[in-house]
Amino acid sequence: MKNKRKYNVISIILNVSVVYLTIFAMVYNFMNINVDSSWFGVRGFSSLRYFTVLSNLFVAACAILVIIFNIKGAVTDKFDIPKVVYRLKFISTISVTITFLTVVLFLGPYIALSGYNYFSLFSRNNFILHFLTPVLAIVCLLFFEQSKYELKIRDVFLSLIPIVAYSIVYFIMVVPVGEENGGWPDFYGFTFGGKIYLAPASIFGMYTASFVISLIVTKLKKLIRKKQSVVEHPSKKKNK
Repeated sequence: MKNKRKYNVISIILNVSVVYLTIFAMVYNFMNINVDSSWFGVRGFSSLRYFTVLSNLFVAACAILVIIFNIKGAVTDKFDIPKVVYRLKFISTISVTITFLTVVLFLGPYIALSGYNYFSLFSRNNFILHFLTPVLAIVCLLFFEQSKYELKIRDVFLSLIPIVAYSIVYFIMVVPVGEENGGWPDFYGFTFGGKIYLAPASIFGMYTASFVISLIVTKLKKLIRKKQSVVEHPSKKKNK
Protein backbone atom coordinates (compact mmCIF):
# COMPACT_ATOMS: atom_id res chain seq x y z
CA MET A 1 0.00 0.00 0.00
CA LYS A 2 2.89 2.34 0.81
CA ASN A 3 4.32 1.95 -2.69
CA LYS A 4 0.89 2.51 -4.24
CA ARG A 5 0.56 5.80 -2.37
CA LYS A 6 4.03 6.81 -3.55
CA TYR A 7 3.22 5.91 -7.17
CA ASN A 8 -0.02 7.86 -6.89
CA VAL A 9 1.76 11.00 -5.65
CA ILE A 10 4.39 10.77 -8.39
CA SER A 11 1.66 10.21 -10.97
CA ILE A 12 -0.07 13.40 -9.81
CA ILE A 13 3.19 15.35 -10.06
CA LEU A 14 4.01 14.04 -13.54
CA ASN A 15 0.48 14.48 -14.91
CA VAL A 16 0.20 17.99 -13.49
CA SER A 17 3.57 18.74 -15.12
CA VAL A 18 2.28 17.45 -18.47
CA VAL A 19 -0.82 19.64 -18.23
CA TYR A 20 1.13 22.72 -17.14
CA LEU A 21 3.82 22.34 -19.81
CA THR A 22 1.24 21.79 -22.56
CA ILE A 23 -0.71 24.89 -21.51
CA PHE A 24 2.54 26.88 -21.35
CA ALA A 25 3.54 25.69 -24.85
CA MET A 26 0.09 26.55 -26.25
CA VAL A 27 0.11 30.04 -24.70
CA TYR A 28 3.60 30.59 -26.07
CA ASN A 29 2.39 29.36 -29.44
CA PHE A 30 -0.68 31.59 -29.69
CA MET A 31 1.10 34.68 -28.41
CA ASN A 32 3.43 34.53 -31.44
CA ILE A 33 6.47 35.12 -29.25
CA ASN A 34 9.81 35.21 -31.04
CA VAL A 35 8.57 33.61 -34.25
CA ASP A 36 11.64 32.51 -36.13
CA SER A 37 12.47 30.67 -39.34
CA SER A 38 12.94 27.28 -37.71
CA TRP A 39 11.35 24.23 -39.30
CA PHE A 40 8.27 24.49 -37.05
CA GLY A 41 8.00 28.28 -36.83
CA VAL A 42 4.22 28.26 -37.46
CA ARG A 43 2.16 29.76 -34.64
CA GLY A 44 -1.51 30.21 -33.76
CA PHE A 45 -4.32 28.08 -35.13
CA SER A 46 -2.18 27.02 -38.09
CA SER A 47 -0.08 24.94 -35.69
CA LEU A 48 -3.09 22.70 -35.03
CA ARG A 49 -2.33 20.97 -38.30
CA TYR A 50 0.68 19.33 -36.64
CA PHE A 51 0.27 15.88 -35.09
CA THR A 52 2.79 17.05 -32.48
CA VAL A 53 0.43 19.73 -31.20
CA LEU A 54 -2.68 17.57 -31.40
CA SER A 55 -1.05 14.61 -29.62
CA ASN A 56 0.22 16.86 -26.82
CA LEU A 57 -3.24 18.35 -26.33
CA PHE A 58 -4.67 14.83 -26.31
CA VAL A 59 -2.27 13.53 -23.67
CA ALA A 60 -2.80 16.66 -21.52
CA ALA A 61 -6.58 16.17 -21.62
CA CYS A 62 -6.16 12.52 -20.60
CA ALA A 63 -3.71 13.56 -17.87
CA ILE A 64 -6.44 15.76 -16.37
CA LEU A 65 -8.77 12.73 -16.22
CA VAL A 66 -6.06 10.66 -14.54
CA ILE A 67 -5.36 13.42 -12.00
CA ILE A 68 -9.02 13.33 -10.94
CA PHE A 69 -8.74 9.62 -10.10
CA ASN A 70 -5.28 10.13 -8.55
CA ILE A 71 -6.84 12.61 -6.14
CA LYS A 72 -9.73 10.24 -5.49
CA GLY A 73 -7.19 7.51 -4.72
CA ALA A 74 -5.30 9.76 -2.33
CA VAL A 75 -8.54 10.37 -0.43
CA THR A 76 -9.93 6.82 -0.44
CA ASP A 77 -6.72 4.73 -0.61
CA LYS A 78 -8.21 2.94 -3.63
CA PHE A 79 -5.65 3.41 -6.39
CA ASP A 80 -7.40 2.34 -9.56
CA ILE A 81 -7.76 4.30 -12.79
CA PRO A 82 -10.94 3.15 -14.60
CA LYS A 83 -10.51 1.07 -17.74
CA VAL A 84 -11.76 3.75 -20.17
CA VAL A 85 -9.55 6.48 -18.69
CA TYR A 86 -6.55 4.14 -18.55
CA ARG A 87 -7.04 3.17 -22.18
CA LEU A 88 -7.30 6.80 -23.25
CA LYS A 89 -4.11 7.65 -21.34
CA PHE A 90 -2.35 4.73 -23.03
CA ILE A 91 -3.54 5.74 -26.50
CA SER A 92 -2.56 9.39 -25.98
CA THR A 93 0.84 8.39 -24.58
CA ILE A 94 1.52 6.24 -27.63
CA SER A 95 0.64 9.27 -29.78
CA VAL A 96 3.23 11.51 -28.08
CA THR A 97 5.72 8.62 -28.11
CA ILE A 98 5.31 8.47 -31.88
CA THR A 99 5.82 12.24 -31.99
CA PHE A 100 9.02 11.97 -29.95
CA LEU A 101 10.51 9.09 -31.96
CA THR A 102 9.48 10.58 -35.32
CA VAL A 103 11.26 13.82 -34.46
CA VAL A 104 14.39 12.12 -33.15
CA LEU A 105 14.75 9.37 -35.76
CA PHE A 106 13.08 10.75 -38.91
CA LEU A 107 12.40 14.48 -38.96
CA GLY A 108 15.69 15.45 -37.33
CA PRO A 109 17.87 13.73 -39.92
CA TYR A 110 15.48 14.79 -42.72
CA ILE A 111 15.62 18.50 -41.96
CA ALA A 112 19.37 18.31 -41.36
CA LEU A 113 19.72 17.04 -44.94
CA SER A 114 17.43 19.89 -46.04
CA GLY A 115 19.80 22.48 -44.62
CA TYR A 116 18.07 23.19 -41.31
CA ASN A 117 19.48 22.80 -37.83
CA TYR A 118 18.58 19.42 -36.30
CA PHE A 119 18.30 20.96 -32.84
CA SER A 120 15.80 23.59 -33.99
CA LEU A 121 13.25 20.83 -33.41
CA PHE A 122 14.06 21.09 -29.71
CA SER A 123 14.21 24.87 -29.32
CA ARG A 124 11.76 26.95 -27.27
CA ASN A 125 8.32 25.33 -27.00
CA ASN A 126 9.43 22.60 -29.41
CA PHE A 127 11.53 21.25 -26.55
CA ILE A 128 8.35 20.84 -24.53
CA LEU A 129 6.19 19.35 -27.29
CA HIS A 130 8.82 17.18 -28.97
CA PHE A 131 10.74 15.97 -25.93
CA LEU A 132 9.76 16.94 -22.40
CA THR A 133 6.02 16.19 -22.40
CA PRO A 134 6.38 12.88 -24.30
CA VAL A 135 9.13 11.67 -21.94
CA LEU A 136 7.10 12.60 -18.83
CA ALA A 137 4.01 10.88 -20.26
CA ILE A 138 5.94 7.70 -21.13
CA VAL A 139 7.62 7.50 -17.71
CA CYS A 140 4.31 8.12 -15.94
CA LEU A 141 2.46 5.43 -17.89
CA LEU A 142 5.16 2.80 -17.53
CA PHE A 143 6.04 3.26 -13.86
CA PHE A 144 3.33 5.14 -11.99
CA GLU A 145 -0.14 4.75 -13.55
CA GLN A 146 -2.18 2.27 -11.50
CA SER A 147 -5.15 0.36 -12.86
CA LYS A 148 -6.61 -3.10 -12.32
CA TYR A 149 -7.06 -3.26 -16.07
CA GLU A 150 -4.17 -4.87 -17.93
CA LEU A 151 -3.38 -3.72 -21.46
CA LYS A 152 -4.17 -6.21 -24.22
CA ILE A 153 -3.43 -6.58 -27.92
CA ARG A 154 -6.72 -4.82 -28.79
CA ASP A 155 -5.36 -1.75 -27.00
CA VAL A 156 -2.33 -1.83 -29.29
CA PHE A 157 -4.67 -1.61 -32.27
CA LEU A 158 -6.76 1.09 -30.59
CA SER A 159 -3.61 3.18 -30.10
CA LEU A 160 -3.25 3.37 -33.89
CA ILE A 161 -6.57 5.20 -34.34
CA PRO A 162 -5.17 8.74 -33.86
CA ILE A 163 -2.21 8.00 -36.17
CA VAL A 164 -4.38 6.47 -38.90
CA ALA A 165 -7.00 9.25 -38.68
CA TYR A 166 -4.34 11.96 -38.86
CA SER A 167 -2.48 10.27 -41.73
CA ILE A 168 -5.67 10.19 -43.82
CA VAL A 169 -6.26 13.92 -43.29
CA TYR A 170 -2.58 14.67 -43.87
CA PHE A 171 -2.45 12.69 -47.12
CA ILE A 172 -5.59 14.40 -48.44
CA MET A 173 -4.33 17.89 -47.57
CA VAL A 174 -0.84 17.28 -49.00
CA VAL A 175 -1.49 15.21 -52.12
CA PRO A 176 -5.03 15.56 -53.60
CA VAL A 177 -5.55 19.14 -52.35
CA GLY A 178 -1.96 20.38 -52.34
CA GLU A 179 -0.42 23.52 -50.86
CA GLU A 180 -1.13 25.57 -53.98
CA ASN A 181 -4.87 24.93 -53.55
CA GLY A 182 -5.05 25.79 -49.87
CA GLY A 183 -3.82 22.44 -48.55
CA TRP A 184 -0.72 21.73 -46.51
CA PRO A 185 2.94 21.60 -47.45
CA ASP A 186 4.55 18.22 -46.83
CA PHE A 187 6.07 19.41 -43.54
CA TYR A 188 6.59 15.83 -42.34
CA GLY A 189 8.45 14.93 -45.52
CA PHE A 190 6.46 11.79 -46.31
CA THR A 191 6.73 12.41 -50.06
CA PHE A 192 10.48 13.01 -49.77
CA GLY A 193 10.45 16.28 -51.66
CA GLY A 194 7.43 15.78 -53.94
CA LYS A 195 7.86 12.09 -54.78
CA ILE A 196 4.18 11.32 -54.33
CA TYR A 197 4.59 7.66 -55.23
CA LEU A 198 6.57 7.23 -52.00
CA ALA A 199 3.76 8.56 -49.78
CA PRO A 200 1.88 5.23 -49.38
CA ALA A 201 5.12 3.48 -48.44
CA SER A 202 5.90 6.20 -45.89
CA ILE A 203 2.45 5.97 -44.34
CA PHE A 204 2.58 2.16 -44.23
CA GLY A 205 5.98 2.39 -42.60
CA MET A 206 4.57 4.77 -39.99
CA TYR A 207 1.69 2.38 -39.25
CA THR A 208 4.08 -0.55 -38.85
CA ALA A 209 6.48 1.41 -36.65
CA SER A 210 3.60 2.73 -34.53
CA PHE A 211 2.25 -0.80 -34.03
CA VAL A 212 5.67 -2.12 -32.99
CA ILE A 213 6.25 0.81 -30.62
CA SER A 214 2.81 0.38 -29.04
CA LEU A 215 3.42 -3.35 -28.62
CA ILE A 216 6.80 -2.71 -26.98
CA VAL A 217 5.28 -0.19 -24.56
CA THR A 218 2.53 -2.68 -23.69
CA LYS A 219 5.05 -5.44 -23.00
CA LEU A 220 7.23 -3.11 -20.93
CA LYS A 221 4.22 -2.02 -18.88
CA LYS A 222 3.34 -5.64 -18.13
CA LEU A 223 6.92 -6.45 -17.14
CA ILE A 224 7.24 -3.39 -14.88
CA ARG A 225 3.81 -4.04 -13.37
CA LYS A 226 4.82 -7.61 -12.56
CA LYS A 227 8.04 -6.50 -10.86
CA GLN A 228 6.20 -3.82 -8.88
CA SER A 229 3.67 -6.42 -7.76
CA VAL A 230 6.48 -8.63 -6.43
CA VAL A 231 7.92 -5.67 -4.51
CA GLU A 232 4.49 -4.81 -3.11
CA HIS A 233 3.70 -8.46 -2.24
CA PRO A 234 7.03 -10.30 -1.74
CA SER A 235 5.21 -13.31 -0.23
CA LYS A 236 3.83 -14.16 -3.71
CA LYS A 237 7.35 -14.71 -5.00
CA LYS A 238 8.20 -16.96 -2.02
CA ASN A 239 5.08 -19.03 -2.54
CA LYS A 240 6.12 -19.70 -6.11
